[in-house]
Amino acid sequence: MRSVIPALQAALCHAGPIARAVLWWIGYNKSSLAHRNRYMNIITTVLIILVALLHVYIMILEMVLWAGPRGQKAFGLTADFARSTKALAANQGLYNGFLAAGLFWSVLHPDAQIAWQLALFFLACVAVAGMFGAATASRKIFFIQTVPAVIAMLAVVFL
Repeated sequence: MRSVIPALQAALCHAGPIARAVLWWIGYNKSSLAHRNRYMNIITTVLIILVALLHVYIMILEMVLWAGPRGQKAFGLTADFARSTKALAANQGLYNGFLAAGLFWSVLHPDAQIAWQLALFFLACVAVAGMFGAATASRKIFFIQTVPAVIAMLAVVFL
């Protein structure tokens, strides 16, 4: 797996100045990866865990509590609509559970380079899902999902 990092870096560097600028901006180079602590610092770890716990909560709301009063209140649903969309919500909740699992995996992975990549990947997935939800369902999803994920991504990259 370690041979993938230099190969990816070399491929992206040959892509042109924009790719090099992006790599520089996110701090993705051999020295920055080599000098990172073996484990993510406590602030970064706490932020990732908070985003993961948020998605565990969303998973429970969508898979278990969707048709009940708490789920209806959280998502602004009528009882009839909640009952008729229960299976769809459970599927959606399962995906939120996968995001949480990936974030927990990133915190627990023993290899710092892989943990860093996992954290950025799953946080980016959360951020994109939040942007899509904000565009298609409710703007508040942007602040509930995307903003915390982006803050955690910034911590992963810069702390």
